[in-house]
Amino acid sequence: MGEFVREYGISAVIAAVAHALLFALLLVGIGVPRQTLVPVVGDVEVMEAVVIEQAVLDARERRSQEAEAARQAEVQRQAQAAERRQAEVARQEAARREQAERERLEQLAREQAQAEASRRQAEEAQRAREEAERQAREETERRAREEAERRAREEAERRAREEAEQRAREEAERRAREEAERRAREQEARRQAERESELRRMMEGEERRRRAEQAGLLDQYRRMIEQRIVRNWARPPSAQAGLNCTVNVRQAPGGTVLDVSIGACNGDEAVRRSIEAAVYRASPLPEPPDPTLFERNLTIIFRPEL
Repeated sequence: MGEFVREYGISAVIAAVAHALLFALLLVGIGVPRQTLVPVVGDVEVMEAVVIEQAVLDARERRSQEAEAARQAEVQRQAQAAERRQAEVARQEAARREQAERERLEQLAREQAQAEASRRQAEEAQRAREEAERQAREETERRAREEAERRAREEAERRAREEAEQRAREEAERRAREEAERRAREQEARRQAERESELRRMMEGEERRRRAEQAGLLDQYRRMIEQRIVRNWARPPSAQAGLNCTVNVRQAPGGTVLDVSIGACNGDEAVRRSIEAAVYRASPLPEPPDPTLFERNLTIIFRPEL
């Protein structure tokens, strides 16, 4: 009803009220007493009045019926119109709802599309961030590798320089040792010449030494000296089995060692120095069993058991 009033306004309400008033007046007219309509003047007049009154009543009845029919027709027409209006209103409401539903679906589709676009944008942004982070990590790793390689190259170059310097030092030391050995050999040659000269001067005691050697006393004396030297020898790591070195010793009476030199020897420089140190540590050397066997210059064959 509220939708009907909103649709057709106050004019429809006024029309309905007018029809109701008309219907009320018709009812009031039907209820008016017959005596008031026609005065009674004799029988004719009464009959005429009755006829007239009947005609009037019939006319009123017809008018009332016609009015009622018209009213009913109007009511029916209005009802049909109202039905049509209601149908139109329903159609319009359905159309409005359909339009609203379409708009809602379109809005929902737009929102979904916007949400999908936002999601894709967020995914793209996330992928972009991940790609940037990956590239940053790779760049950091690349720089770290380059730094490590640079440090490794520098370390290798440093080690190469140190090794070259070490080789140069070793080469210089080797040359110095060779020079020292050469000088030692020259000195040994001079000493050997001196010993040979002294031996020649001592030819007169050769016979006694031969007798002593025949008796084994000289060999015993040399073995005693050799054993004393071996006991005082600190074996170097480079000493090998089968070591055989000629040791020239110059001593004073009482066995005090004055000078030591190494002749032919199958050991290296470290072995030679260790033998010389052992001879000095063995001083004073053992005294000979026979004082006549004492020699200022001794030649010992150093053959330790390794």
